[in-house]
Amino acid sequence: MLMSLFGLTPTFRASGLSRFAGPSSRPSLGRIARAAAASVAALTLFGAVMAGPPAQAQTAAKEIRFAHHFPENADDWRHGYALAFAEALNGANAGLKVTLFPNQTLMRVKEQWGALGKGTVDMSMFSLAELAEGVPEVHALGLPALIRDADHARRLAASPFMDRLRALTEEGQGVTVLEGVWLAGGVGSAKECVTTPSALMGMAVRTSSKALDALFEGAGALTVSLPSSELQKGLKTGALDGLTFPVASFVSSTIRDELKCLTLPGDGTLFFVYAPLVMSKATMAGLTDAQRDAVRTAAHTATVAIQKRIDGMNAQAAEVFTKAGVTVNALDAAAFAAWQADAERTAYPAFAKSSPNAPQILELMKAVP
Repeated sequence: MLMSLFGLTPTFRASGLSRFAGPSSRPSLGRIARAAAASVAALTLFGAVMAGPPAQAQTAAKEIRFAHHFPENADDWRHGYALAFAEALNGANAGLKVTLFPNQTLMRVKEQWGALGKGTVDMSMFSLAELAEGVPEVHALGLPALIRDADHARRLAASPFMDRLRALTEEGQGVTVLEGVWLAGGVGSAKECVTTPSALMGMAVRTSSKALDALFEGAGALTVSLPSSELQKGLKTGALDGLTFPVASFVSSTIRDELKCLTLPGDGTLFFVYAPLVMSKATMAGLTDAQRDAVRTAAHTATVAIQKRIDGMNAQAAEVFTKAGVTVNALDAAAFAAWQADAERTAYPAFAKSSPNAPQILELMKAVP
């Protein structure tokens, strides 16, 4: 009855199969098989029709392309930061999937900032003061002897100072700064210890920011530009006498083999590096409200985890370098005051002249207790 509704009545009948009768009065087995197959096909089609159209395929997750220039090594906190973010966002069921492109596999390091602004890459992570082009105000993040310790850095991150920096990068360059880690910096030397500015006279030093360049040059040092891959060779050959680096990066590198002295934070910190997760403004605009919330939550989760890891490496630094035979010093209050006085004379005025917004940024920064 149901099959006849679709014009698929079987070609045989139960009352003797008379239509298959042939000369031998027996139905052809081939014809019986074909008739049975037709009946099965009819039932299958009927079931499909009654079930309705197939369910829509689940929408594929939107890919977030995360490019960075650090080694693909989970033990390196920098790649670990990208991994922690990807795991948090991929596990959020927000319809987003992060694909990592480490070690410059998608683009060269100098192309990352421009690609973010154009939306040709979705995310990255780096020292903001090192790579943010067209935003001179971000060099405030590298101003020496201004951020005293980790607690002071966290207060800055939640202040109008950071809000203003975020607005400048987003409005002017199309890059959204999400959330980042703070890395206390130190000074390593292949010669005498660098505890005060006077020790820099005549040294060839590679620094971490333009602001440190101004400070070190003002103290009589020659600042040199070398990629990270050339630092160890430079120290070994004498082309480089010293360098500034985040303490955590000192710990995770083999540079300690070439150093004689390391000056660490103590009663103050010579400088901090701010390394945030950044997203293309165009990518952010293309997400739903729920997806944007998921991105921010994942960024916070990853930042808390990696900051804890970095803080642990800072605590290990003195022990690691002492065991390696390196003399370790910590800044005392008098040494920090000497660095601050030199910075007021050199680095701060140079920064204030870098853009019309720079004086306001410097005041906002100094206003955070």
